[in-house]
Amino acid sequence: MKALIEKIKKMLKDNLPEGDCPSLLCALSGGKDSCCLLSALRELKETFGFSLYACHVDHKIRPPEETGNDRRVCLSLCEKLGVPLSVVSVDVPALCRENGKSVELCAREERYRVLEEERRKRGCDFIATAHTSTDSAETMLHNLLRGASGEGLCGIPPVRGRILRPLIGCTAEETAAWCAEKQIEYAEDSTNSDTSYTRNFIRLKIEPLLREINPSLEKNFASFAASMADDRAYFELVLPPFSPDRAFLASLPPAVLRRVLRERFRKTGTRDLSFDQLKAMQELILRGGDGEKTLDLPDGTVFSVERDRVSFREKEDLSFAPFPLRAGANPLPGGRMLFLGEDEKDRGRDLPTNINKLFIGIILKKDLPVDRIVVSARKGGERIVSGGMRRQVKKLLQAEKIPLFTRASLPVLSLEGETVWVPFLRQKDGTLPPEGENGLSLTYYYGG
Repeated sequence: MKALIEKIKKMLKDNLPEGDCPSLLCALSGGKDSCCLLSALRELKETFGFSLYACHVDHKIRPPEETGNDRRVCLSLCEKLGVPLSVVSVDVPALCRENGKSVELCAREERYRVLEEERRKRGCDFIATAHTSTDSAETMLHNLLRGASGEGLCGIPPVRGRILRPLIGCTAEETAAWCAEKQIEYAEDSTNSDTSYTRNFIRLKIEPLLREINPSLEKNFASFAASMADDRAYFELVLPPFSPDRAFLASLPPAVLRRVLRERFRKTGTRDLSFDQLKAMQELILRGGDGEKTLDLPDGTVFSVERDRVSFREKEDLSFAPFPLRAGANPLPGGRMLFLGEDEKDRGRDLPTNINKLFIGIILKKDLPVDRIVVSARKGGERIVSGGMRRQVKKLLQAEKIPLFTRASLPVLSLEGETVWVPFLRQKDGTLPPEGENGLSLTYYYGG
């Protein structure tokens, strides 16, 4: 298996800092590729002069007998090679139930979190993962099928930050042959045969069909990925910086604009954007117009175009459980508040110190059963009887040119299923006090 070891040597020479003797933490799952990687790195340890450690992460996804076998394989191999091993368990299924993420995504995030913690603890320079050129081709196919932009067709890079991929020039067939020749035991992951996982379906169903057309699948995908990576590197050198000026962004060629937007998103987001998402952002910029137009992006980011300004901001969770309106202060998420006073003169009483007088209010008649008024978050579809007509709250807010982000955060006050008031709109007919009579003040504080 001279070819495999030579490919790894070239990859390390091309990507490790020249003159240094870095230390590596090998991510060891117990599978074929990672066992091959640890074994090969151990053979090259003296040649390159690096320190070598390993870390095994148990995700608790599979039955204990399987994960126990993974751990046994890792312990046995590390003992045989004389490599220090750390074993860490993470309950991924429990975390998925808490955060609603997919098992694949949650497992990946937790694995890299643990590996980074172990890298720091060991004082290692890099985390070595066992991604192969077969994995890179699989990733490119996966990204293509889910509508990725050109960025998603650059394959898996040899290095990304502290992540080093020594096997990226080797195929899965080569790692299997290495393990067979060196008589290295490895564990089989039963979930790898479950085609309900997209990546497994690509690996087991799609890739074999493509190899019937061209056996050089990995080589050709690697060549294409290298070409795309060169294009990306060039654009990164010549791209103008992001500007909130809509007119400037609209003047850029489409290919440049999409890359500028992607690079700006990367400052707050961790995932790549699809071509459709970038195209939608581009269309909002070119359209312009009055009012605010927004687009929800991954990682809780909101893309906003309001008149001549473009911005990215973190999406706030402004949802809350319905509650009965109480006299005095009624706190809302995001520093907002409803204040119910017993007299019209109470408006402004107990004004929060961080509010810059951004408030709006109404007067309610005193015989209204305000203790039965319910405050809830907007869900859409609300209607209010105002001016003798039952109207859609959404259309009334649009007519008032209330920004979309402000609209989404507005509370709805209702009595026995009928909307009484939504801030910035006229209150429900019949809730005003008779002329000349004092009423209750209801104030919505929304700025800080």
